[in-house]
Amino acid sequence: MKAVVYKSFGPPDVLKLVNHPLPQRSAGEVLVRIRSTSVNPVDYKIRRGSIPVISKKEKILGGDLAGVIESADADSQMTKGDRVFGLSPDFTFTSKWGTYAEYATIKSNLLARIPDNTSFDEAASLPLVCLTAMQALESAQVKPGQRVLIHGGSGGVGSAAVQIAKAWGAHVTSTCSSKNMQLVKELGADEVIDYREQSVDQAFKDNPFDAVVDQIGGATTTQSLAVLKKNGHISFVLNENLNYAKLTAG
Repeated sequence: MKAVVYKSFGPPDVLKLVNHPLPQRSAGEVLVRIRSTSVNPVDYKIRRGSIPVISKKEKILGGDLAGVIESADADSQMTKGDRVFGLSPDFTFTSKWGTYAEYATIKSNLLARIPDNTSFDEAASLPLVCLTAMQALESAQVKPGQRVLIHGGSGGVGSAAVQIAKAWGAHVTSTCSSKNMQLVKELGADEVIDYREQSVDQAFKDNPFDAVVDQIGGATTTQSLAVLKKNGHISFVLNENLNYAKLTAG
């Protein structure tokens, strides 16, 4: 099969299109012929060596996939020909496999069938960002009727979080640049502010939030904590640029 691999960390040109052996399916797994994948920030961070626990051995990047089942166990919930999508755990740290390839193996319980009205490209764009958004909202203990602040509402995780939080019955406030404000409103946000023109600690100092989803860190975290209710919850997506001493001190 064709696959995109790297053999050493570095800039984008370390990625090479090569002929690669097919992955061998184990019991409980299915073999998927990949029709579409996506590029997420974690992929370029792995490629350039920004995640220290990842070795320099040859690796296929990518975790999102959408495609067609090629083979499965006789008792599998998935069958040959099913259109499926999901997030392969192989994109993380220790495996040499990934989804920038024509085929991948994955446990069938990590896949879902693609709705008839959804394309392979659309389906492949969803798994990592939507799962991250759901985990962030669950970590922030978001409940119906609560006021939730979601930073970066026009990004991949942010745009998913806005829609999911709204579907859960929350009142959603989001930040983005001015050019994306209309998009974020269309996604369901009740309030949208341009972070370049307003800081949230000033805009909402008298109207704090029950929960915050912070994908930025640094000064954004400081501002978010200033408008978080005393017993509120904040969820960090990146865990970068955080002042842990300040968080510990409250």
